[in-house]
Amino acid sequence: VLARTLYTDLSDTNRQAALVNPQSPGNILTTNGRERRYDGDTRGARLADLTTSQRDMALRLIEVYTTDPLPGPLAEAQRTRLAEADLMATRFIWAGADLDGSIYYRLHGDVFLIEFASLRNQPLHLHAVFHDIDRNFGRHRL
Repeated sequence: VLARTLYTDLSDTNRQAALVNPQSPGNILTTNGRERRYDGDTRGARLADLTTSQRDMALRLIEVYTTDPLPGPLAEAQRTRLAEADLMATRFIWAGADLDGSIYYRLHGDVFLIEFASLRNQPLHLHAVFHDIDRNFGRHRL
C-alpha cells in the first residue's frame, strides 16, 4: 500500500521517470549473486527529486525492508549503515500500469536493493527481496 501510494502521489514528471514499463515483469529480477544487476542504472525517480512527504514515504518503505524485520542490535547496525549511505540518490522504479493487477517496484541505492512483485495474473501472490549489496546473506559459505 505504501509503495502504491507513493507512486500515485508522484508528480507527472517523477511518475514518468519511475514508470520503466507499463507491464510488470511478473516476478523479482534479482537473486543471490545478481544483487549488483542495477549498479549504474539511472532509471527511476531519485529520492532527492521528490517532495518531503514523498521522500518520507520512500524512507519509511526502505525501513520496512531493511530494519523493521531485524532484532534490536541488528536493526541498529543496519540503521547506521543506511545513515552513512547517500539515500537521496536512491532510485524508485515502478512497472505495471494496472495498479490493481501485477505490479513491480524497486528501490535501489548504493548499499541496498529492494524489489517487490506481484506475480503476473496472480495479484495476490507476492514476492519481495532485500539485498544488502555488500553483505548479502548466503553469498559466502560458513
